[in-house]
This record gives sequence, C-alpha cells and structure tokens, in this order.
Amino acid sequence: MGLRERKRRSTRQALQSAALRLAAERGVEAVTVEEISAAVDVSSRTFFNYFRSKEEAIAGDHPWLPDPTKLRRILLDEPGDRLLGDVHRLLRAGLPRLAGQREELCLRRRLAEQSPSLTRATLAVILADEDALRELLAHRLGSDPDGGAYARLIAATTMTLLRVAVHDWMTDDPGTEHQLATRVDQVLSLLVRLCRTAEEVPCNTSPPQPSRPKLPQAEQYQSVARLP
Repeated sequence: MGLRERKRRSTRQALQSAALRLAAERGVEAVTVEEISAAVDVSSRTFFNYFRSKEEAIAGDHPWLPDPTKLRRILLDEPGDRLLGDVHRLLRAGLPRLAGQREELCLRRRLAEQSPSLTRATLAVILADEDALRELLAHRLGSDPDGGAYARLIAATTMTLLRVAVHDWMTDDPGTEHQLATRVDQVLSLLVRLCRTAEEVPCNTSPPQPSRPKLPQAEQYQSVARLP
C-alpha cells in the first residue's frame, strides 16, 4: 500500500472516530459536518470526498464478516462438504473483529435507536457485507438453476443470524468473544431446528377450523334477531 492510500485510510478512520465521538457527546441531530471536519482539521469539502452524510461517517464502514480473502477461502478455495458448515465457519472467523468493536457497536446501536437516518446508514453497512457474501455464494452454487435466489436467501439469512447473535451478545457481561461465539452457535441451532420442524409440516394442509355448535332452530332465529 502506497503512502497516499495509507493517508486516505487514516483520514477516513479519523473522520469516523470524530463523528462517533461527537454524536455520543451531543446526539446525532446536533452534530454537523463542519464540526466533524474541524475535529480532524480538514475542510467540509474533504469530508464529502469520503462520506455522503454525517450519518454515514457515524455508522462507519466496519464490516461484520471476515475480510474478503478469508471469505473466499472458506466458501470457494477450501470449501467443506456442507454449505451450512461453511456458513458456520465464516461466522466464527469474523468474531474476533466484532468482539474487538463491542464498545463501538453498543454506542452505534444506542445512537441508532434515537435516529432513523443513522439506522438506515448502519443497515447499509450490513447490506454491503450481505451483497459481497451473495456474490461468493453465487460462484459456489455455480450452474444451479435456483442459484441466484438461493445465494440471496443464504446471504440474507446469514447476516440476520449474525445480527440476532450480536444483539443478544450486547446484553452479556462482560461480552467476551467466547460469549459471542456461544450466541452464534445458539442462533444457528435455532435455524436448524426451524428447518427440521418445517420439513415435518405438510405443505398444503390448512389448520383445522373450530366447529361451532348447531343451535336449535328457535334459538337460531333468536340469534339472528339480536344482530344489529
């Protein structure tokens, strides 16, 4: 990586850190792009070279999944026998980085609860990971006629599993990587149980409707008469 690229990354990270710190101090709505830029000693014009909005800077661009090289190795270069097992592996591979961001994740979640615009920006980060995962899964599934839909479904499900696990882990004390791993294992087990349950339910069977007791004819007339 050249000097120029390192400087760009450093500036981007500094803007994210300043945005998150100022939002925590004053609230998302009260912070301005000018204040974020001044905290890093750059112009507002420079800020918009990196981010489209203050919410995007506050949300940051910290990926939830492992880096692309690890993802490719797990799904394509060194795949296991079962796709579900590989999904488990890639979820586990990203946990050290997520666990190291616990404080920031908790802070962003608290801020997002107060700001719909920040919620959208935070979701965009997750959807970017989901899209990258979908592309790799599409390569993995190859010529499968349902590969496109299958890849989208698995990618969306994987990110939902991770979001649920992280959400529950944020209530754990002290919130270690081991506790996060346990949460991931739990939600994956719940998904497996759900799929097994679905296989046991007949597809075209409607739930039985409760039968109503038939009233004697005289009482039927009385019931009709009482209708408004």
